[in-house]
Amino acid sequence: MKTLLVPTDFSANSYNACKLARTLAGSTGAEIHLLHVVYTPADWELMTDEMKSHYPESQKKVSDAEAKLKELSQDVLFTGVDIKSSLAYGAPIDSINRYLSKQEVDLVVVGSHGSASKADLFIGSNTQKVMRNTHVPVIAVKGNYELPEVNKILFASNFGADAHAPFQRIRKIAQALSAELELLYVNTPHEFKNSEDIEAILDAFIDANKAKGEVKVSVRNNKDVAQGILTHCQNIKADMAALVTHRKASSAHYLMGVTEHLVFKAPFPVISINVS
Repeated sequence: MKTLLVPTDFSANSYNACKLARTLAGSTGAEIHLLHVVYTPADWELMTDEMKSHYPESQKKVSDAEAKLKELSQDVLFTGVDIKSSLAYGAPIDSINRYLSKQEVDLVVVGSHGSASKADLFIGSNTQKVMRNTHVPVIAVKGNYELPEVNKILFASNFGADAHAPFQRIRKIAQALSAELELLYVNTPHEFKNSEDIEAILDAFIDANKAKGEVKVSVRNNKDVAQGILTHCQNIKADMAALVTHRKASSAHYLMGVTEHLVFKAPFPVISINVS
């Protein structure tokens, strides 16, 4: 893991994302990229200074953002790690994806509203949009969560064909952090499977990924997938959970998938890998 991207709006939530990125960088030697996006008129970067002078409010926003970004990049938090900061213009999600298309980023670290907040603060938020729209794994962390180190990561899935590539990404993250990796299958009444069938699915997945002896495997029965993952993580004291996200960017913004429910409810960081 060489590069972590932290989109920041200078809020307390995004600063906590910076703290998590610092923890991850300290364990892996990764470089942290800070990105702030300023809403400006279209083609701001192509405008001449004379053209920009017609938008004094935008000029002030850009100037203030440059100062805040410089201050953040020099924060004592980042002592001992490599930092790169960038300012982008336009819509946040489009700007983040443009940045990801030009840079080799291994993980995007974002702050999220805590479970004590109302659900509508998460639904439609930039955190949700980043999770739905980016091709790079995204880890969301709550605004008041402290994570001094990462020792155990849980990867929850149905372990179908589309879980292999995400597993390899999580595997690399776990290896970079020297963290234990555990696989979890949540068996629900709606999609109930016999123990023998689940065992066969897990064995086939482990064999296909040459992970025998490397990962621990667990099965939990629960009527709700997100709750099953949350309970299991708490029982084994997992430091973070990782899931495959299937919901497409075009899905109704007011609906939350399993990964999004877990991000909203869980006190620990959650990694989302979008395969839609």
